[in-house]
Amino acid sequence: GRGLSVQRLTQIAQSWGVHGDPWVFQRLRRLLEEEEAEEAEEEAGSEAGIEATNDGEALESPAHARQEVLSITNERLVLVDGPEGEALMASEVDAVFSLLRKGRNLQVAVDAEWRDPRLLSLLQIAVSVPGAPPVVFLVDMLAPVSSAVSGCCRRLLLRPEGAQDHQVFAFGSREDKRRLLASGLLKVPATDDEASAQPSAPSGGSALQRAPEELRWVDLQQDGWGLGPRPSLGALVSGALGMRMDKRLQTSDWDRRPLTQAQLEYAALDASVLLRLCRHRLAPGCGEG
Repeated sequence: GRGLSVQRLTQIAQSWGVHGDPWVFQRLRRLLEEEEAEEAEEEAGSEAGIEATNDGEALESPAHARQEVLSITNERLVLVDGPEGEALMASEVDAVFSLLRKGRNLQVAVDAEWRDPRLLSLLQIAVSVPGAPPVVFLVDMLAPVSSAVSGCCRRLLLRPEGAQDHQVFAFGSREDKRRLLASGLLKVPATDDEASAQPSAPSGGSALQRAPEELRWVDLQQDGWGLGPRPSLGALVSGALGMRMDKRLQTSDWDRRPLTQAQLEYAALDASVLLRLCRHRLAPGCGEG
């Protein structure tokens, strides 16, 4: 069995007098999110080739078990954890926007890994333009992020209003958005009116900044795949692509350094598979890419 439910664990924590400990409830909240995701996957499982046993545990059907395991194919992985990775990311992003100015379409997919109480451990940004293999930037969020890297992230993730040739995709993006905004990574310069209404920055300090008003992302979980209101990514990949996602590393230690190659590939797939779903051309709003 699964043991005590998260709700029951919360009651026990309260009875023990630890309800004032934020770490305890951050962990319980994460467990509850994982439990809800598992329940959503089980609800959608029958349409994706997954059966559920009487005790609620997911059980692969023979058809689902025969599906090929999703893996890295032609994606290039760029680990951004130092000067070499930063320089490569800056060069790649400049090249991407050069193609965008020449009329190519840009598709970006984003995902993040974390381990409470840390806001973010790893940020994954998958980028695709026609005629070139996709690249996935794996940005190490444990160390301070340089201004060059944060600038690249803003260029990729802050889609200009009305831009039809630059799209950003996510999956179940509410928590990723919250954490990215809280991290300050996507802050943009304050407007002239905002700057004049605030005290000047101290001598030598950075210019005033603010959170972006809106992240114009397409949440593929909400795009109506016929798998229920909140299908899991695994169920969606199984149903749409006919492939199986190995989620065993989902709760691995994302704060360890160096990350293993298996962790890097797992994290990259969480973002790049969204581009594959768009190329499958079943998701509304994906465009031609």
